[in-house]
Amino acid sequence: MQLNGYYAGLVRSQLAQDEIETKEELEMQTKKSSLKRRNTDEEVQFQRKDEEIFIEEETVKVNPCRILNEVTRDHCGVLVLAVIGAVGVGCSQPLNGLIMAHAMNGLNSMYQTIRYDKGLKFAMIFLAMAFLQGVFNFLMIWMFTRVGVALARIYRKKVLKKYLQLHMSFYDITKNAPGALLTRLSIDTMQLNNLVYSILGSTVQCGATFVLGMILGCIYEYRLTLIMFCFVPFIALTIIIRRGLNRGSGKMGVKANVEAGGILSECVTNTKTIYSFNFQNEAVRMYMGVLEYHRRQFLRDSIIAGIFIGIGQFCIFGGNAAVMAAAKHYILNGEIDSEDMGLSMNIVLTSAGGIGNGLAQLGDLKKANVAFRSLYSTLDTPSLINPFKHDNEGKISAKNIRGQIELRHVYFAYPTRPEQVILKDVSLTVMPGQQVALVGYSGSGKSTIIQLLTRFYDVEDGKGEILIDGINIKDYNLYELRKKIGLVSQEPVLFKRSVLENVRYGNLNATDEQCIEAARQANIMKFFTKEKMNQVIDTGKKEDKGYKKKKQDDPSKEKGEEEQKVGAKEDPVSGGEKQRLAIARAFLKDPTILLLDEATSALDKDSEKLVQASLDKLSANRTSIAIAHRLSTIEGCDQIFVLENGRLVEQGTHEQLMQLKNKYYTLHKYSDMG
Repeated sequence: MQLNGYYAGLVRSQLAQDEIETKEELEMQTKKSSLKRRNTDEEVQFQRKDEEIFIEEETVKVNPCRILNEVTRDHCGVLVLAVIGAVGVGCSQPLNGLIMAHAMNGLNSMYQTIRYDKGLKFAMIFLAMAFLQGVFNFLMIWMFTRVGVALARIYRKKVLKKYLQLHMSFYDITKNAPGALLTRLSIDTMQLNNLVYSILGSTVQCGATFVLGMILGCIYEYRLTLIMFCFVPFIALTIIIRRGLNRGSGKMGVKANVEAGGILSECVTNTKTIYSFNFQNEAVRMYMGVLEYHRRQFLRDSIIAGIFIGIGQFCIFGGNAAVMAAAKHYILNGEIDSEDMGLSMNIVLTSAGGIGNGLAQLGDLKKANVAFRSLYSTLDTPSLINPFKHDNEGKISAKNIRGQIELRHVYFAYPTRPEQVILKDVSLTVMPGQQVALVGYSGSGKSTIIQLLTRFYDVEDGKGEILIDGINIKDYNLYELRKKIGLVSQEPVLFKRSVLENVRYGNLNATDEQCIEAARQANIMKFFTKEKMNQVIDTGKKEDKGYKKKKQDDPSKEKGEEEQKVGAKEDPVSGGEKQRLAIARAFLKDPTILLLDEATSALDKDSEKLVQASLDKLSANRTSIAIAHRLSTIEGCDQIFVLENGRLVEQGTHEQLMQLKNKYYTLHKYSDMG
C-alpha cells in the first residue's frame, strides 16, 4: 500500500465498490416501502398466461400420415416399389407352405416314378421361389432404406430450419439444452424410419400373408384353417406386447439417456478437474447411477418378455394340438383325407410364422413414437418472431431507415421468467447519427434493451413500444431490418471457417477486396496475407511462448509438420483479435444502427485500446448505442442514459451528469480505479 502502485489501486477499487454497495443498500432500504407497492403492481401485470413458447411432447399425437406425406411428395415411386416388395415377401410365406405340402404328398407316394417326378418338380419350384423371395426381400429392404435415408434428410433439414426460425425464448427453456436439440436432429430423425418401416412395411407384409394364407387354407380345408387362425391373434398379441416393451425407450429412458450424455460430455471436457481431484471413480459411479434406470427397466422388461414368449409358444403348440384333434375327427369320419389336412396345416403354420416375423418388426415402434413426439413438439412450436425473408413479405421495408430510435413506456419480462420484471416504464430517444451509451450496474436492463432492438425478444402489446423512425419495430420487415443493425457483443462468435468467410458473414455478397478493406478498417490485417487468408480459424487459446520457441528452434520440423496438414489451421486467435474480426464483419455490413454490448469488457488494456480505436471509427456517422464497463470510453457520447433496477434514472451528456453528482458521478468515480 505504501508503494501506492497497482496493488494499492486494486484495493481502493474494491473498497470503493463496497462503499457503493453499502450506499445503494441504504438507499434501497429508504425507498423500499414506496417501491414495494409499485413493483408488486408491475409484476402483477406480467402474471398472465404466456404465449406458447414450447409444445409439450405429451400433447403431440402420433400421426404416420404426416410422415408419409413427406415421403410421397418426392419419393412416391420408391415407396410403391417398397410396398410391392413387402407384398411379395408376405405372399411368399403361405405359398411356401402350399408348395411344401404338395412336395410332401408327392414324396409320400408309393410309386418311385411319382416320387422322383414330384421331387424334381417341386425342387425346381422351391429354387424359383427362393430366387423370387430373395428379390422381393432385397426390393423391400432396399427401397425402405432409401425411404428412410430420404426421410432423415428431409427431417434434418426441417428441424435445422426450425431451430433457426424459433424465437430466443425457446432456447431459454432448460429442456432445450444443446444436447437435447442435437439428439432431435441426429437420432430422432433416424428413428422415424422405424415408424414407416414398422407401420407400412410390417402392416403390408402381415396383411398379404394373412389374406393369401386364409384364402389358400380355406380352398383346401376351411374348417382346419379357421381353427388354426383362431390362435393367430393370440400369437400376434404376444409378439406385439413382447416387442413393444419400453426397453429404455420411454420418456424416463430418454431423459436418462440425455442426462447420461451430459455427464459423459462433462467428464470428457473437464478431465483436468477430474484428474486434479482424483474424481475418476466417482465420475464413473455418477454415470452408472444415471443408467441404473435402464438396468431396472431391462430387468423388468426381460421378465415380462420371457412370460409372453412362453404364452406365444403355448398358443402355437395349442393351435397345432387343436388342429390335430379336429383333423383326426374329420379323417375318421371320412370327411377329409390326410393330403388336405397336410395342405391346410402347412399353409396355416407357415402363414402364422410369416405373420410373427412381420410383427417382430414392431419392436422399435415405441422408440419411433417417442422420436415423432420429440420432433413434432419442436416442429409444431410456432415462432413468435419469424426471421426468414419469406415470413416478412408485405411488411414495411427497412432499407432506407435513418436510425431514430425511441422507447415509449417499455415494460419487459423474459417469457420464461414473467415474475421478474427487467424493464420498468423505460422511455428514451436516440436521434439519427447520435452516439449514446447505456450505463448502470449488472442487471439494470442494459443488455435487455439491446436484445429488444435486435428483436431477439419482443415487447408485449400493451407494455410499451419500440419505434425506429417513428414506426413500431414489429411492423418492419425483420429480414431487412437486421441487415441495417450491426451488433458487436462482449464475446463475438467465430465459426471454424477461414478468416475471409468469417468476415464475409457481414455481407454474403461482398467481394474478397471488400472483405479485406473491412479488415483494414478494423486494424486486423494480420490474418489477411495471401498465405493466411483462406486458412481455417482455430478459436481456442493462443499457444504458450515455450511451445512457440520450440518450433522456432527447429524450423525444419515445423515445416515438415505443416506439410503433413491438409487445410492447416492458423494459430488460435486472441480475445482482441476476435473482437476486431467481429468489428470487420460490422464494417462490411455497413449498418445504419450500431449496437455495442460491452465489446471491450473482456480485454486487457492494450487490446482494449486497439479495439476501441476500431469501434470509434466504426461508430462515426451512424446511430450507435454502446454499453461500456469503462466509463472513460463513453465520455464523448452525445447522450448517456443511466439505468438502475430496470428504470431510467438519469440522462444527459457526460458533463451534465457529472455536475449532478448522483448515480453517474458515483459510477464514473470508481469505474476506472485499479
